[in-house]
Amino acid sequence: MSSVQELRAALRPSVAQGKPAEAPIAADKAATQAPSSAIGMLVLAAAVGLCVGIALDRFVLPHGAVAPTPAAITAAPRAPAVAAGDLLATGTFIQPDVNNPLNRGSGGVSVHNGEVVLGADFTVTPGPDYRVLLVPKPAIRASADVTNTMYVDLGPLAAFKGGQTYQVPAGVDLSDYPSVVIWCATYGTLISAADLSFGK
Repeated sequence: MSSVQELRAALRPSVAQGKPAEAPIAADKAATQAPSSAIGMLVLAAAVGLCVGIALDRFVLPHGAVAPTPAAITAAPRAPAVAAGDLLATGTFIQPDVNNPLNRGSGGVSVHNGEVVLGADFTVTPGPDYRVLLVPKPAIRASADVTNTMYVDLGPLAAFKGGQTYQVPAGVDLSDYPSVVIWCATYGTLISAADLSFGK
């Protein structure tokens, strides 16, 4: 009988010594807490990744450089091929709304017989599906100034900075269009505008 009792005491040392078996309970608690904290970290990482992705999409990625459609290929900018005597008007791109730094442009623009030329100093904040428009209204400062007019679309903006040239469709009287506008077609938003000053 004494050997059976010794064997039981050897198999249950903590109980035989009067100590509670707390180690297995602590291990169970740690095992249940580990998955919940891992899920929390995963959700946090996904949220941060989403925010970074949206920021990259809006401010870094060159949306204007997406593969052009066949119609856009014919309207792609090229080096200016106009004589100085063909100059009709000049202007400078501005930030239309001083309270909105996300939509702004700068640099010169010139209008020639049959062409609109964005200067080498031209720059605009990046965004999706930008278009170059001729608008028959002066002092464009809000999106509604564009949507309420019959503008002429010269094609997609090819680059967010640098010189580029756009062909004006035949039959368009350039003196009827005192504004050149950079327009975001995706959101229907005015990005930048240039007031043209026509020579005599």
